[in-house]
Amino acid sequence: MKDMFGNFLRVTPSFMGKWRLREIWQRTVADGDCRVARLPDGSILKVQLDVPYEQMVWLQDEEWDESTLYSYSNILFVWKHIEMYIVSN
Repeated sequence: MKDMFGNFLRVTPSFMGKWRLREIWQRTVADGDCRVARLPDGSILKVQLDVPYEQMVWLQDEEWDESTLYSYSNILFVWKHIEMYIVSN
């Protein structure tokens, strides 16, 4: 396990003070650190942990509803293809 503290935050349900632990964890994330997140619809997505929104996706934060995560994954899917097209040309 690459990040025991982060994985602990992912798998534990909401509890009092969890936001404080999340803030401590956020300070340990290195620039450019990437992980694989599983979305509610079962799809997987590579996320960059120095982006706050992508941190919430990876942590499977209960504040995000499925429609928000699904639309975000579609946006990232399209963006990745645009990047691949630009790099290849």
